[in-house]
Amino acid sequence: MLIIPFLIFLYITIFYYTWKLGISPMPTSPKVKRALLAALPEQIEGTIYELGSGWGHLALALAKKYPQNQVVAYELSPLPYLFSHILSLSVKNLSIRRENFYKVSFQDKGLFVCYLFPKAMQKLEQKLEGTVISHTFAFPSRQPARIIEVEDAYRTQIYAYKHL
Repeated sequence: MLIIPFLIFLYITIFYYTWKLGISPMPTSPKVKRALLAALPEQIEGTIYELGSGWGHLALALAKKYPQNQVVAYELSPLPYLFSHILSLSVKNLSIRRENFYKVSFQDKGLFVCYLFPKAMQKLEQKLEGTVISHTFAFPSRQPARIIEVEDAYRTQIYAYKHL
């Protein structure tokens, strides 16, 4: 009997945070995730940040690829945050934070990974320095050092800022 009110609550929560943040929590497709991970170098110096980590699957893959690095993922929507936080419990080098990444001062800039939306990319363009890799959405004014086109149904593009 309680399942229907609970499902309604989940739906309303997802809907509210989609409206509030301007984007729904969409997972990175497996093809895009493989292409993005393959484009990254063997080693990264510093912390790896995933901004807008959604359900946490890409953050988890980054933590597994780079066990020597700290991976910090940010997600504001409570349900994806909770799901990804549970995923992260088994991985020592992965931290999921429910914080607004626009307000964070990134100290150890190793790599930034983004799957956001145009308005967010515009807002982050001046904030993020160093190596940034973003799929689907590019910075509006910066030229990427490299564009990778994924062989998927959408011909998804991965934008790398600074040589990888």
